[in-house]
Amino acid sequence: AERLGTLPAQTATANSSGLWSMFFSASSLADGTYTASVTQTESRPAHNVGPAATHSVVKDTAAAVKTATSPTTGTTVAAPAKVSFTYNKTLASNSTIVLKNSGGTAVGCTVAVSGSTVACAPSPSLASGAYSASATVYDTHGNQTVTTISFTVDATAPAVTNLRSTNTSATSA
Repeated sequence: AERLGTLPAQTATANSSGLWSMFFSASSLADGTYTASVTQTESRPAHNVGPAATHSVVKDTAAAVKTATSPTTGTTVAAPAKVSFTYNKTLASNSTIVLKNSGGTAVGCTVAVSGSTVACAPSPSLASGAYSASATVYDTHGNQTVTTISFTVDATAPAVTNLRSTNTSATSA
């Protein structure tokens, strides 16, 4: 017999090789960790019950929640070395960022995922203008989250004005 969380116990019959399988619908279970417990009862007249074997499973249907971005949406920044999104869960390696300029053209960006952060390093450096970055991330249970930020890059260096030369003299003793 096998039981998963609060679901009712089910019975399966093993084949001649001793293999069996059982399927449960977890739709009525809340997100969380559940332990499946399996026991074997012999079919001989004694009906001896073997020790229980257990296995934990996780039901996780909640998508990751963004906790921070860099740059912050709506800001004007110097050309950033990277654009990053941080979430409240560990991310899967197939998480991505698409960086686009104001014309909607994708900008080259090398993406890296580390823990709960996905980041991209634009190459070449971003020119002045408006940009959007859209992160499509997956947590380790496959739940998807899409987050988009927009920011403006001001890559123009300030001009030097009012440059004056002064005449200094040095004396030696």
